[in-house]
Amino acid sequence: MLIYSALFLLPVIGHILSPEIPSRLSRIAWVGLVAFTVLIVGLRFDVGCDWKGYWIIYEVINGINTSSFYHNYINPSSVTRILKEGALYLGLNWLVGQFNAGLVGVNLICALVMLLGLSAFCRRLPLPWLGWLIASPYLITVVGMGYTRQSVAIGLFCWALGSLRDSKIGKYLLFCFFAAGFHISAILLIFLGLIFYRRRYIQALTTFPRLSIALSSGAALVLGLVLWGSLGDDLIRYLTSPHYHSSGASYRALLTAVPGVFLLLLRDKLYQPSSIIH
Repeated sequence: MLIYSALFLLPVIGHILSPEIPSRLSRIAWVGLVAFTVLIVGLRFDVGCDWKGYWIIYEVINGINTSSFYHNYINPSSVTRILKEGALYLGLNWLVGQFNAGLVGVNLICALVMLLGLSAFCRRLPLPWLGWLIASPYLITVVGMGYTRQSVAIGLFCWALGSLRDSKIGKYLLFCFFAAGFHISAILLIFLGLIFYRRRYIQALTTFPRLSIALSSGAALVLGLVLWGSLGDDLIRYLTSPHYHSSGASYRALLTAVPGVFLLLLRDKLYQPSSIIH
């Protein structure tokens, strides 16, 4: 329990003291915070609701159970399974397995990517320590330690947001594709970039209407087929099966619903024209 308390209290202390300490010392403290969190999240053992499932993936990918490897990944339906479990995540498991680093090695690399992405996002905020503090209870502790693939996708998306803010749409899309390699749902984030660059899209649509419509329709169709092929079965089971139930769903919904309501109520005060990407 002391470790989890430290994950929360360290950014609290940093937020309180940051205005009073030199910027160089503050940067050193920030690096220390990120490094400490990476070690705690990455070196955990048997922590997280999906730990057993990730362990099975590691064993199967590295040939500890060759029959399961053939059954899961060398058959006509293997593409769907690879997309669902994340091609880059599976590749990372194989690579780490060549060094016999175990699942802890996989988690350490995933924690590094996720938290460096979060760090890059927070450092752009007016109050970086406060941003990290807000992320600590749920994003770092729950998602980072319980849902490894999703956490890496979120970390890469945090990096991608910086690229989007710098008007680097190509870099943003690259980050999104990498994120989709860990969790296929991240491919939907591509459309966020298109929304921000809607002016360029409208200009292209006006100049080359048929080509733009054909490319957009084709891309949407491919994305839809990929998502349905990898997540369609799960979605049907979640909607139709009475055995699937999440006791924490209502609490997770509140975590986003409450700040969402305040965002809508205070949107005039929070709106900053200079921050909008054109």
